[in-house]
Amino acid sequence: LRPVNFNNWLTQNQIPDPTTLNFWLAYWIQTYQYLLTNVSAQATFFSYDAFCQNPTQGLQQLGRLLEIKNMDAFLQNAERIQAPRPYEIDVSQVNSNLLEQAQALYKELQKPS
Repeated sequence: LRPVNFNNWLTQNQIPDPTTLNFWLAYWIQTYQYLLTNVSAQATFFSYDAFCQNPTQGLQQLGRLLEIKNMDAFLQNAERIQAPRPYEIDVSQVNSNLLEQAQALYKELQKPS
């Protein structure tokens, strides 16, 4: 495991054990905070969750961004999109501050750019 040291988070904080959900949640938070802070005008965030909920709308958005020429053929792929099967995760051992940060950051990522 060689995690990316976004904004020196690995050296500035006490890092949880990488075999725990706390580590991966902290890593996810650091990753997306870095991306939101350093995003260029050319970057667009695309919500996979929203895409799975409404594949046609997601493909239309993606098609416009990618300047797809044959949009009708591209939109036919909407019927092939399926949301992944959700899994129950025990978060009772997760640091509540990390969980709150992650939820707030996830909401921020869902905002239209």
